[in-house]
Amino acid sequence: MSAKKLFAVVCICLLAAPGAYAQKKVTHAVQAFGQQTVRAAGLQPGKNFLRTVQQKGLATRTTHLARIAAAKREQPLSQRWPAGTLSLQANNRILHKIAAFDSRMLQSVVRLEETTPGLTGASTATGFFIETDWKGKKQIVGVTAAHVAEWLMDPRRATIRLPNGKEKHFPLNIIAKGSSGMADVALFEVPENIVPLVRPLALASEEPEFNSLVRSYGYFAKDFRIVRNRVVQENTPNRLVTSMEFGSWNRSGACGGPVLNEQNEVVGVHCGSSDSRRESYAVPVSVLKELLAYANGKNKPQDLIFQGKKIGSINIDEYILSVQTKVSNRTLNSLTLWHQEKKVDYQRLEDLISLKYAAQIEFVIAKNGPESNVPVSKRLVVVDLATREVISAALL
Repeated sequence: MSAKKLFAVVCICLLAAPGAYAQKKVTHAVQAFGQQTVRAAGLQPGKNFLRTVQQKGLATRTTHLARIAAAKREQPLSQRWPAGTLSLQANNRILHKIAAFDSRMLQSVVRLEETTPGLTGASTATGFFIETDWKGKKQIVGVTAAHVAEWLMDPRRATIRLPNGKEKHFPLNIIAKGSSGMADVALFEVPENIVPLVRPLALASEEPEFNSLVRSYGYFAKDFRIVRNRVVQENTPNRLVTSMEFGSWNRSGACGGPVLNEQNEVVGVHCGSSDSRRESYAVPVSVLKELLAYANGKNKPQDLIFQGKKIGSINIDEYILSVQTKVSNRTLNSLTLWHQEKKVDYQRLEDLISLKYAAQIEFVIAKNGPESNVPVSKRLVVVDLATREVISAALL
């Protein structure tokens, strides 16, 4: 057997077998073919032989996986293959079902836009349709991000692309909105003449599992696009954190789009990505359900829990703006929570900041205006750390 073939056999053994078993296989292979053959492959038998093979095998596998991930990143809808042949590896029911489902998504996802361009052009975003109980009856409503509802200037509209290639426009009227600082989700009205044209999406009953794959849809980079293979990295109470799979696309406009699991259910609303381009974020479907309940008058404010004790409550249109610790009126630590939503758990507020040497902790809770990201009201909650009692709660 040639040296190259020997090296290939050894690599396969290492990648396919558990560590201890692989080492035993390598040892037997070396003994069988002799040290001379190993040296002919450019390697040295002994301690470093196994390590070298493992490193080369891992590097090859990593490069291969990176190429697969790059190949799976979506192209514009106009360049996609027909449903059912989306990928040469689409050989199981789930992928075929997703491919067929995706071919109909133009009736579920809409482009949101300003109709009068500003100095930097007309801003765009994404929305989608769901069916829900609304005021005692089933109704189609639109969903987008709360910051989209705040930043798109009037006059603004939603545009749905029809199967015949034509577009249908309707006014973008916001009917309920959370806080863009936390519950970054909003609802908009769907006119009766538009309802027959849409395909509403189903909401998931459970949050996606860690390391599962999700995908998102949106109008960005001048076309309708699908972003696949977003790996769930964290699932916090206020943010679904996934891998960044947008590639080199300009993702402006993607916010407000649906994030779906492999069962084609909405698990979140895309709301942004990290500046480092390592993470993407979505508002969990549980928060969307809270907004639906709030809009129907059924939602109650969430309790704020500090070290196991309730210190107040917060509405869905409010968010914790900042937190700081003090001793003798001197600030020890401070934290601004804008764009830090994944860190916030209303049931464990003590995890937000170091309490070392502090005598009290202060929370500033803000509420946005109806069409602005500037807080119009603030309130302060001060907690004594020795007793865990609220010693002050007042408007600012």
